[in-house]
Amino acid sequence: MITNIRSWLRKPPEAPLVRCQCTDGQTRTLKIDGKAQRRFWDAEQAILEMGAIKLEALDHKGNTLRMCELAVPEAAPADEKREPKSSHESMLSHFADLLAAAYKNGATAAQDQANLAFSKFADLYNNVLKRMEALENQRIREMNATARALRNSNGQTEDDKSEFSQLVEAFFQYKAAGEQAAGAVNGTANGTAASADEED
Repeated sequence: MITNIRSWLRKPPEAPLVRCQCTDGQTRTLKIDGKAQRRFWDAEQAILEMGAIKLEALDHKGNTLRMCELAVPEAAPADEKREPKSSHESMLSHFADLLAAAYKNGATAAQDQANLAFSKFADLYNNVLKRMEALENQRIREMNATARALRNSNGQTEDDKSEFSQLVEAFFQYKAAGEQAAGAVNGTANGTAASADEED
């Protein structure tokens, strides 16, 4: 019984064929390329993958050169729980079980809370967008109403100009009127000052 397959394959005389008896009951023959640099490594991997338990090295004519059995490691029992040997070890094992359960339940609860928080944030974001859109529409309506009022005060019809151009024109009209009013106030102030100088 061997554990190192490559060492067995390298033994002289080198075998070009290896007959493998596998765990599924099938017998397969592996051909080794004598010119390949990694032939022993590739052959070992192929033997392991097919689950061989018995090997037989053959020459080109099919004569047996040597034979061996492979050491198959026994699989450890899955999820086998060892009994504690003392009360202290039993307490530690129980604490480990509680910690694992708490971690699992905590992870599930945290995921649920994260999903709930994300859902609330998404709803809040959508509500803010709707509110902003409503305020923007209200602002546009107010601007249009102001433009219509200015247009009606100037005697223009609905088809004369666009609301935006009318709003811009009204802005400059009010600006010019403000500048004229400021000039009139300054002129009056200057005239009053001149009169006062003449009286003196």
